[in-house]
Amino acid sequence: MRKTSPDLQDILLGVIEIQPLEGLLRRLADAALHLTGADYAAIGAYGDDRSLTHFETSGASQAEHAAIPHAPLGRGLLGEFAVEPSTINIPAVERHAASAGFPAGHPPMGPFLGVPLKYGSRAIGAFYVTRRPGAPKFSEQDQQELESLAVYAAIAMSNAQVLQSEQRQRHGAEALAMAARGLQEAPDRHGAARSVVTALADALDGVTELALAWVLPTEEDPQSVASTANSDLGPALEEMLEERVRTGRQEITDLLPNSVVTVQTANLDDGGHVIFGARSGRPLRADQQTLLRAAAELVSVGFAALERRQAELALDEYQMRDTVARDLHDDIIQSIYAVGLGLHRAMAHEEITKQEALEKASADLNVVIAELRAYIGQLTGDQPLSAGMLGARLRSLLQGQTTARWEVDIQLGEDDLDSATERHVYLLARELISNVERHAQAETATLTLRCEDDRIRLIVRDDGVGFDVNDVPAARVGVRSIQQRTGDMGGSVIFDSGGGRGTTVTIEVPQAGARSATS
Repeated sequence: MRKTSPDLQDILLGVIEIQPLEGLLRRLADAALHLTGADYAAIGAYGDDRSLTHFETSGASQAEHAAIPHAPLGRGLLGEFAVEPSTINIPAVERHAASAGFPAGHPPMGPFLGVPLKYGSRAIGAFYVTRRPGAPKFSEQDQQELESLAVYAAIAMSNAQVLQSEQRQRHGAEALAMAARGLQEAPDRHGAARSVVTALADALDGVTELALAWVLPTEEDPQSVASTANSDLGPALEEMLEERVRTGRQEITDLLPNSVVTVQTANLDDGGHVIFGARSGRPLRADQQTLLRAAAELVSVGFAALERRQAELALDEYQMRDTVARDLHDDIIQSIYAVGLGLHRAMAHEEITKQEALEKASADLNVVIAELRAYIGQLTGDQPLSAGMLGARLRSLLQGQTTARWEVDIQLGEDDLDSATERHVYLLARELISNVERHAQAETATLTLRCEDDRIRLIVRDDGVGFDVNDVPAARVGVRSIQQRTGDMGGSVIFDSGGGRGTTVTIEVPQAGARSATS
């Protein structure tokens, strides 16, 4: 066996290092052209389905390249090495039985030398060199040098494919992560779908168009988002969802002209379907199919999360409305009720003139207006709650004319409550006082408020008619309001009442956020 030529030694040193596949194949095509003295050289890499996934050439002019409508697909003689990995050296390419499938505009070829690139027993690619018609056949030395190069080229190509696979996996993972972030931030399904399609567009090389379509059991017509304007793929996927839904992957060659459409369908939690489609000139690689499947499953999960998030927002909005309604009932409406009650009592006493009653009502209404403005400021975050006035406000509430005689025992200690806790306790106490005044028909009542350690205890007791806690009319929101507000504070409430024996209400809540009055 003859020794390796100096030229071949230099070439081998240049290809054994790990490098990107496209650059490696160009260098190998140039090396094959140089070693064999061919007019035209090429190297191809096979995919899992034995078709050519990469094809690099050397020796053809720009005009000759421009005349070829598309790269070879690996049919005919160019795919023969994937089936039978052995060298082919013939004086004229048309003499081989498998010679077919060369695209129109391909340069005319005479002598042909093809050498497989074998990794183990499998061909992962092949060298092709040719001369123009009428030129001499490739020599045995040409064949030996190209076969020697093929051994090292196969190792270099395999390493490059591993590197490329790792890069694609990393790129795919980054695209999925970006798609997941888009799903989390999207306000609706269209925004979510668009973010996923955009994230995957760069990760699926060779794909000319992406589209995502879905159909929900609550909607009659499917909807879609496509990666390009005036897209054909989106409407085609919508038609698929109307006519045939099959979970999993499908490759369809008759859906759009001159295209292979790979679709991946997944089920939605609510019984609908999502379908992800990729349009390309050839079937997708295995890693692209995996990425498409992962994206479809991600959309399925993301749509379900989006629906839950929208439900939570609706619940939050409902809870906010309920809180506002409860606050208005416990605070503003009670204040207005107190104004009306004061007018009624004033008019019942002859020593109070109408003018005095109106002036008192006007002053009380100004207080109500100030409280309403303060509450609006609290909702918008423009005005903080005041603190340190709880005892004074409760005593002021019980001054003057009341239907019952009240005894008040308030001991709050040296530290002020935080403003939010103080407001809640005040509204609870005022609601209890209002219930006694309006419903209890009591002669005497007591209000006890104590801050002990980390607990606040509020007790309101009366000797009135009492009531059945389990038989409160739905239109009466006072009891429910007390229970909800106490629960919101993490506390407990006990109603002890019965017909003719009065009522005792005991509330305990944590003393959260206590702060020094001097701070």
